[in-house]
Amino acid sequence: GLTGTLACLDARARQFFQTNAAFSPSGSWSVTIRLPATSRGTYSARLHLGTSEYGYAVQVQDFQPNAFEVSLQTKAAFAAGEPIAVPVSARYLFGKALSRVQVKWWLQAEDMEYKPEGFSSFNFRRTEFESRYGRGNLSMTLNGQGAFGGGSNFVIAPDLPVNATAPQPRLALLLVEVTDLNQQTLSRRVEFVRHSSDFYLGLRQGTEVLKAEQALPLEVAALRADGRPWPETVKAQLTLQRIDWQPVRIQGAGKTIRYRNENVITNVLEQEIEVQPIQMPAKPEGEVTGNRIPGLPALPAGQYLVEVKAKDPSGRAVVSSLIFTVSAP
Repeated sequence: GLTGTLACLDARARQFFQTNAAFSPSGSWSVTIRLPATSRGTYSARLHLGTSEYGYAVQVQDFQPNAFEVSLQTKAAFAAGEPIAVPVSARYLFGKALSRVQVKWWLQAEDMEYKPEGFSSFNFRRTEFESRYGRGNLSMTLNGQGAFGGGSNFVIAPDLPVNATAPQPRLALLLVEVTDLNQQTLSRRVEFVRHSSDFYLGLRQGTEVLKAEQALPLEVAALRADGRPWPETVKAQLTLQRIDWQPVRIQGAGKTIRYRNENVITNVLEQEIEVQPIQMPAKPEGEVTGNRIPGLPALPAGQYLVEVKAKDPSGRAVVSSLIFTVSAP
């Protein structure tokens, strides 16, 4: 039953609309307002409810459609080693191609985690622990410019290498600006993924708690870049290392004595393994299981790092690692 009045003013503070407001039991009310064609700028609406007043401002401007449109054609993902090519075209709204067009582009790329559907419990990259040794995520930026016209396309073909020390997919964001003869500039943005290899290796800790002197339930799986199981046997190198932390005495400010922890890594096991193709569950809700890694020794309590390395058919590196803790029995 709440009632009031609504008044609307143009950019010159002249009232051009007024009506009564009667709210429904649910507290809502609406009205259609036709704007005058006299002025442009900041318009305001004032709602009076009893002794209270509520205001709202809106910008009123002439609508001017873009003189042309820009199109970027790109794939969602590029395979490892596949040349990247993003054609850029610009046409007037009636279909005629622009002539003598200036193009500027910027590309920003950064490593991303490979996370195929159904394998959220697997790790397909180096663990964050290894970033302290320079084996973590990297990013890069590229830019360029050029011109085209006469109906031809401008093709952006960036050289986008992958991270050699921590190979994983790389997400690229491409921004393109096109300027016509009238100096009108339009921009378009696309993104795509550059894969680092034909397949990826994933590691999983089979149970949440690993007990000392018991068999290690570690699993490994090989997946194609599209998330499907790799159909061939993969020969890989497995390395198991123990991580111990030791306090180191250092001199701080004012010749004070301080301590910091440094890790000492000891090799426990190195061996060749074969990663067999995995079977996907018959039902979508079924649990995915990898290959149980054989030959792992029972370990005393402590922190450990396991790593698997392989190469795809073109010789590109595939690496994954996992850090885990073995608790005392």
